[in-house]
Amino acid sequence: MTKNKLFIFEKLLFAGVLLGTLSGFWYFESSMLIKILATVLVLIGLIMSLKKGQNQSNLLNSRFEILSLLSVYLGVFTLYNLIYSINFPIYIVMIMIMILVTMTAFTTLAMDKVDESLSKEIFYSFILLMGLIVTEVFLSLYFWPINVEIKSLILVVVFYQIMTLIYLYVRSMLRLNKIAGFLIVNFLILAIVFWSLWPKMPR
Repeated sequence: MTKNKLFIFEKLLFAGVLLGTLSGFWYFESSMLIKILATVLVLIGLIMSLKKGQNQSNLLNSRFEILSLLSVYLGVFTLYNLIYSINFPIYIVMIMIMILVTMTAFTTLAMDKVDESLSKEIFYSFILLMGLIVTEVFLSLYFWPINVEIKSLILVVVFYQIMTLIYLYVRSMLRLNKIAGFLIVNFLILAIVFWSLWPKMPR
């Protein structure tokens, strides 16, 4: 009974984070089509997450994977716009990004029962480390002359990379070749993004 209540709490927390980030996205995004698309994706993800069924054993099959990545993208998009559009203090935004990432990572990993395979100290250390890394990347990208959408996408890639490594570690599948493979794929994705944006960057 206690586990069921905790699982329900984690789902409600996850839904709250998603709806909060979606609200911010609606406020700053100018395209109505993109707003509607984001809303539809969130609703589909929430419906899928509420369905009963066994949790999958890896991130690629997780019912909560798309929702977590969507939550990070919408949240980061909103937080960058708080800085650029209304001059919100950056140190407060950094605290908010830390909270966003740790809450999203905690609920996603907990709902997929990753916490049951690790001691509490290691599990919370992973969560804290994720928050610190993404926050540092967020701050670094703040000074780069690229648009908010691309910055948000880069942070989603970083978040996904770390989540995947945690899953591989928990399932005892973490190998050097897999780490190198993920890093190469992500590097290629980011390289293509920067290559496409390079002509548009200010000289």
